[in-house]
Amino acid sequence: GGSGVTTISRVIAEAASSMGGRSDLDFKFVDQKGLAQRNGSVTSHLSIFNKAKSQGQVVPLASADLVLSPDLLEGSRAIEYLSATGILILDSEYQVPLSILLDRGINQEVVTPEMIQTELLEKLGKRLIMVPMKKMCFETFQRPVYASSMVLGIAFQAGKLPFTIDDLNVALKSAVPKAEFTPNWEAFMMGREWFAAN
Repeated sequence: GGSGVTTISRVIAEAASSMGGRSDLDFKFVDQKGLAQRNGSVTSHLSIFNKAKSQGQVVPLASADLVLSPDLLEGSRAIEYLSATGILILDSEYQVPLSILLDRGINQEVVTPEMIQTELLEKLGKRLIMVPMKKMCFETFQRPVYASSMVLGIAFQAGKLPFTIDDLNVALKSAVPKAEFTPNWEAFMMGREWFAAN
C-alpha cells in the first residue's frame, strides 16, 4: 500500500526495539517506497531473528510468517512472500489504482475485489484474514487512514506479533503525530476487538 505501510513498518520497528524485554532477539527492517510517486507499490520488510543467527533485511520469497496490508490489491501482490504456513491479513477492499482511473478507454474487464477475494480464499483458506478495515475506520473516524493501525491490532490479537501491548503503545506514540495518537490507538483496539469477536 501507500503511506499506511510506512506507518505500519515504523510502529513495528519501534516495537521491535523493545521486544517485550527479550534480549535473545534482534531485528532488521527496510522500507522500499521509491515507486510510490509513480503509482508503484510500497513495501516494508521486517525480520525478527535469534541474535545467534544473522538475517538479511529483505524477507526472501516464500518465507514470511506474516504479511499485513491495509489494501486488498497491494496485499494480494505480496502473497509471494508468504511461507507455506504464513498468514495474510488485509483489507477486503482496494483503493482504485490511479492507472485505472486515468485509463478512460479501458477495453478489458477491471479486476473486482470479489475476484481477488475468491482467488485468495482458494489459495490460502484459513491462513487469510480479510476485514473491511478502511470502511470500518471511515464509519468510526470519518477517515480510512486508520486502517493501518487496525491491521496491527488484528495481528496483535491473533498472536502474530512478538510484542507486549505496552511495546505497541509506546511505538505508536513515536510513529504518529501527537494529535493522531488517540484515533490510531482506538483503531488498533478496534482491530483487537474485531479479531476477538470473529
